[in-house]
Amino acid sequence: MTELVVNNIEKWLGGLQILKGASFTAKKGSIVALLGASGSGKTTLLRCVAGLEQPEVGTIVIGGKTVLDGEKKLALPPEQRNIGLVFQSYALWPHRTVKENVGYGLKLRGVDATEIGKRVQAILDRMGLGHLADRFPSQLSGGQQQRVAICRALVYEPRVLLLDEPLSNLDAKLREEARYWIRKLILDLEICAILVTHDQGEALAAADNILLLQDGRIVQQGGPQEIYSNPNSFYAADFLGANNIVKAKVQTVDGKATIIGGEGWSLNGTIRESAGIGPSQDARAVIRVEQIRVSDVAASDSIEMNLDDSIYLGDRWEYRLRRGDFVAKAHGSKQIPTGRVWAHIPPEAVWVFSGTQK
Repeated sequence: MTELVVNNIEKWLGGLQILKGASFTAKKGSIVALLGASGSGKTTLLRCVAGLEQPEVGTIVIGGKTVLDGEKKLALPPEQRNIGLVFQSYALWPHRTVKENVGYGLKLRGVDATEIGKRVQAILDRMGLGHLADRFPSQLSGGQQQRVAICRALVYEPRVLLLDEPLSNLDAKLREEARYWIRKLILDLEICAILVTHDQGEALAAADNILLLQDGRIVQQGGPQEIYSNPNSFYAADFLGANNIVKAKVQTVDGKATIIGGEGWSLNGTIRESAGIGPSQDARAVIRVEQIRVSDVAASDSIEMNLDDSIYLGDRWEYRLRRGDFVAKAHGSKQIPTGRVWAHIPPEAVWVFSGTQK
């Protein structure tokens, strides 16, 4: 069931257009991630859904109720949109206890004190915080504060939960744990969640659908595997994953197959740009780090390169490779001595785009 419909949202700040016709839908029991670089418009889009920003054009429907219609000059305030909002900073009142923070929204809505107590305790118990109800935020860890903020957003049972970079203040280990339990919570409660993040790993791990924003536009959307494996632009390919970016000249073109090259090297690749690329044109290739296989044994289907260094990363080794002006990184399971090596790079892993595409 579709809980959120966002259609053709346009937002200006003075003479600068921040959002340029953003449209998407979100279903009950799913997470949609708004992903993009700083300044791409993802937080502004979330704030438009929340009612904290008023777009000049477009419509927003939450749970079948129109909360924004630019043409009709309709814009309901946040408290009438049936949304829960979790801020990046958590925004907990330092002078209120955990249960007072969580129950404050219910108190503003005029809910009976006995009912508030029951609902607050229920959500705290569900999140494993029941024993911390009488503590103050300063007595909690960062992960516990985050859970309190989510409890506060969920206690009045919103139709849509909005999460504005909720994991950015946590350390790496807590972030990984939080991705799992936030996703499990959304699925268990069967509510709709919108997650704003600049962290691709967070989006890929937590979301059912990812919207990639660039300059106020949604340039690609799809499931995590689809958007990672089939980027439709250089921006999408470069933003997602650990990549090698290679500048080259196009040598030959045969349909989508191409050969690109530079100083003392050439690679077979696949053109990913619908407009097409011709011989002698400048090109940029995106090669995922994990797609390069490095060996110290010669192979006919590999390119000979120089291994400048091997760096141990704990669970794998990182190789620094070079041939002429072609410099690349690759990963492997063992240390390889510096010197001559062979890198296997399949043509389907070399995504070729125009040298001028943004």
